[in-house]
Amino acid sequence: MSKKFTDKIFLYIVLGIGAFVSLFPFYWMVISSFKPREDMFKFPPDLFPSRFSINSFVDLLTTTDFSRNLLNSVVVAVAYTLLSVFLCSLCGYAFAKLRFPGKGFLFGVVIATMSLPFEVTLVPLFNTMAKIGWVNTYWGVIIPFAASAWGVFLMRQALLDVPDDLIDAARIDGASEFQIYYKLIVPVAKPALGALATLQFLASWNDYVWPLIILTENKMLTVPVALALFKSGYFADYASITAGAFLASLPIIIVFFALQRYFVKGALFGSVKG
Repeated sequence: MSKKFTDKIFLYIVLGIGAFVSLFPFYWMVISSFKPREDMFKFPPDLFPSRFSINSFVDLLTTTDFSRNLLNSVVVAVAYTLLSVFLCSLCGYAFAKLRFPGKGFLFGVVIATMSLPFEVTLVPLFNTMAKIGWVNTYWGVIIPFAASAWGVFLMRQALLDVPDDLIDAARIDGASEFQIYYKLIVPVAKPALGALATLQFLASWNDYVWPLIILTENKMLTVPVALALFKSGYFADYASITAGAFLASLPIIIVFFALQRYFVKGALFGSVKG
């Protein structure tokens, strides 16, 4: 047996163990959500449940506001993603291809904001939302973080690879800067835009701290905050938690597989030169 073959077998074993460790919690969540409540605390636990039940889903959707919470998360995540992709790509285009005084300084300021901890801006941001009446609103969740510094940086790095001659030719033909953006830049930068959209959707869908602070009514809560309410200091409704976590994971899986092609291309965008 050659050393190359042995190394390959060892690599597959390590990757297989890593995949098992990564996927087993998700598998356990799925089978637990379809177990009857009385089987959830069975010891030793059943790795392959003998009985399946959808009572946890029925109770979750009929006795709680979780269906509204799912709708809230969909509205917030989709609106946040679309707005973030639009703003970050516009800023990235400006920093990558436009010439204006102070461009380097402004880009440095944008990058510097990435070093600010969220806790530093939390109180001033909440006070601002309260003054303009955006507490317990969709706007208060979506707007404050729509134009992220790392999103601007990602789009700027991706658009640096677009040839300047192509943009200059469009200007000579009489195209405005916004026409250049949506007719030329957007089609060329689809991989980067897809990667940005995927990451921004995941970030918004999984966000917990800011929605917890800015939202005050149960009917306005997003999924991560709503799931946390099923657990208190004295009791945890694990049947509802697992069922809710399973339903909450479905949109993430759908979005990732729908944009996987763009995500992989976006991760490699600009990495090969020449």
